[in-house]
Amino acid sequence: MSEALDDQWVVRGDHDEYATILFNEVMPDGYALNHPRHTLLLKTTQSLIVASREGPFAFTQSPKVLARVARSIIGFGAWCNMENIERFENVTPDDIARFVSLAATGYERTMQTVRRIQDATDALRSAVGVPVPLALALQHAGIPSNLRSKIPRALEAYYHMNYPLALETVSARTETKQTLTKGTLYQKFFPLDMLWQCRKSISSALVFEPFPAGVWSVAESLGKDNGHTKTMPVNVCFHILAAAVNWVTLGNALLRLMHETSRDPSKAEEACLQFSKRHANELCGVSLSTRKLGSPYIVHPKTACITYLPTAVYIIIAAFTARRDIEISKLSAGSVTGNSESGWWLKSYIAKTLRRDDFTPCPEIVKAAVCLMEKIGREVRQEHAISLLFVVPGDANNCSYRRCAIDINLFARLVQTPKVMIEEILTDWKFSPHQFRRAFAVLFVWRFEYANIGALSYQLRHFNIDMTLNYVRDAELSSLIGEEYHKLTLEKMRSYANGPEKPCGIFGNVLKKFIQRFRNTISMTDEAGLERKLVEFVEQRKLRLRATPWGYCGASGTPSNLRRAACQSVINPSRGITLDGVPDSTGSDEYLCARCHFHVTDSTREDHWVAKQKSMEQAARNAYTSELLRRAQMERSRVIRIFIQKNFNKE
Repeated sequence: MSEALDDQWVVRGDHDEYATILFNEVMPDGYALNHPRHTLLLKTTQSLIVASREGPFAFTQSPKVLARVARSIIGFGAWCNMENIERFENVTPDDIARFVSLAATGYERTMQTVRRIQDATDALRSAVGVPVPLALALQHAGIPSNLRSKIPRALEAYYHMNYPLALETVSARTETKQTLTKGTLYQKFFPLDMLWQCRKSISSALVFEPFPAGVWSVAESLGKDNGHTKTMPVNVCFHILAAAVNWVTLGNALLRLMHETSRDPSKAEEACLQFSKRHANELCGVSLSTRKLGSPYIVHPKTACITYLPTAVYIIIAAFTARRDIEISKLSAGSVTGNSESGWWLKSYIAKTLRRDDFTPCPEIVKAAVCLMEKIGREVRQEHAISLLFVVPGDANNCSYRRCAIDINLFARLVQTPKVMIEEILTDWKFSPHQFRRAFAVLFVWRFEYANIGALSYQLRHFNIDMTLNYVRDAELSSLIGEEYHKLTLEKMRSYANGPEKPCGIFGNVLKKFIQRFRNTISMTDEAGLERKLVEFVEQRKLRLRATPWGYCGASGTPSNLRRAACQSVINPSRGITLDGVPDSTGSDEYLCARCHFHVTDSTREDHWVAKQKSMEQAARNAYTSELLRRAQMERSRVIRIFIQKNFNKE
């Protein structure tokens, strides 16, 4: 731990884990916490951090928990400052009751940030004109700039007051009463109880016991159930994943731009303008500029590289490896090994179950993301002899380096992630790190249709499959996957009816006949009638097309469908049923699917299979091919030839 007189503390733990606690945050009166008028609060906060780690009231060695204690005490001190309460001794039971009831609804309502930033903007307009710089407005309102992700409504109020024309398409947020979970409230209220328990060893303390019935009883009465991790809506999930992939892919170019603009400031703005135009799609609507324009979608190149790029890297690792937040935060440089031929492996600490380092298979985009993060923090690691991956250069005035401030919600707003309808209110989706672990499970189940749950259980590092089944048997997940299968089926039917694709395969020919029958019973120009017929057909027959490596499968889980499905024949030793009761495509192949009553493909896939069959024949005719391999390739070529004949009527 740093010296007691420092304006910031770096608290260290095991496995190179550390947390930085800043004592220069601005308070509601406009003065920083380390200003002489706040000496009592500063000393009290520091004393409680020490008491939490050492002595009779010690309960943790975790740097993250100690930082959370500091934030809770500073937050309560800020509220007292806003209410003109100078010392904790002056706090009354009524004050505690008001604070905890407000704290249960979130930071914005507790600290009245919307009103404060509106008042600050109005007061500054006469002095500095319009627009008022955001940093100045936050400072005048007494809102710490590092808490911007917690004040989305206040920021929208600021931008609507200063940039109304630029935000014509941004809908104003309807105020909703947020309720925090019981666990979150317990973490917020526990440090307040320490203001009473440690009253003899701290500078300023409560003179009464704030929670006579216990901290948990208060958190339980005010908070909502923790519940399970929410499943991200499909459009939200795919949008933020695509944005993260784009930013990581563009990462090296962004780093070069940051260095160029710092070396030659005279050409910096023109370089940012050209870069933004050239990479508009990859930046997802974000523009780069060295000027303080104030728009929420214009950022400085250094901010893009030091703040948003690490967040994109974090999202890639979380979504494509299913690692937990604590496991990603402890990653070291050089944690990805392997090659493009044998695959890539991520070495990480596995919390909760293994509690040791282990290797996890990962795609190449994870390798690219880790390499990018290594490049961002390379100088910091070399200078300070540390191995942590998520570190970046710090502010020269405060610290030489710091841990990356990962803020997924801030990144999501920057890349304009679609809003969602929650309780008839259009609002931003609230992200949490664990949602990407759940998203991995969703995508795995979606892609492999409940097959091979054991592989998913290993990837998640669950002790037993029952833990994994809690993910995939969730009613919300089942409903989500069912809706997407329904959308896919309607999309393919529309494509077969109106587009260039022609359905092939045994079941594809059946669908073709139904579509032609619909055409014959309605006017050729009545597209609405055709759409209605297609929807009725899909819903009445409960048709659900599921993707397979060879096209689509239309078999359901009814006894008659299972009896007629080719892959369910008793002579097929690899036959299997998924958790939702339909044929498991991993137990089939081209030969079986080509002969199946429920197989569908389309004409766009014909060239692929013809080329595949020719490549097999050419490989088999190679003079250097062994006899055993040649026979296997000829058999494979024969199977693909049958598949082509059955599906595309080719001899």
